[in-house]
Amino acid sequence: SSFFRLPLGEKFSTVQAERLAEQTRSLLEDQGYFKPDLKVEYAFEDVTRLVHVLFRVAPEPRATIAHVQIQGGEQTFDHTELLDALGVKPDEAFSADRLSDGAARIRNKFNKLGFLNTRVSIDNQPDRQTNTVDVAITVDPGEYTLVQTRGYRISSKELRNLIPFFEEGAVDTDLVEEGRVRTVAYMQRHGYFD
Repeated sequence: SSFFRLPLGEKFSTVQAERLAEQTRSLLEDQGYFKPDLKVEYAFEDVTRLVHVLFRVAPEPRATIAHVQIQGGEQTFDHTELLDALGVKPDEAFSADRLSDGAARIRNKFNKLGFLNTRVSIDNQPDRQTNTVDVAITVDPGEYTLVQTRGYRISSKELRNLIPFFEEGAVDTDLVEEGRVRTVAYMQRHGYFD
């Protein structure tokens, strides 16, 4: 399985099977199936001494998004732009993967403007009675970072390629040093050695 490690060839234990059942439930919930009917069945083979474990899943319909709320970041982008970048709307099917991708798009919007260490947190509140999810997104834009060169001109596009913290979306001393080394090498390739 690509989602979790199956204990193939190991000594059988119902504890492992139940752990896999819980992981399966969690995986289904991440995809919006909050009330799956999951049963574990065992088939024992006396001759081969193998146990076949079968998970029978009968999920209810996928949950839909009831409300989407975004807080933070409105000083830089209006609410509609942030919602568009998130890419999910009320009455759509819920998917944790789509929300995670939307959060990455919001971080990228801020990163393109020079904001680093942008944090986007997602809080999902499922309502199992109505089979809906309220989604609350909190955006912390991080710090605006301006990088300029003195004494010579490097285009902003080239600076983005040279300075790794634009790519990483974060700043630390190692990334600053790597950016310095890349910029010096770039300048030397263009005939500046001082």
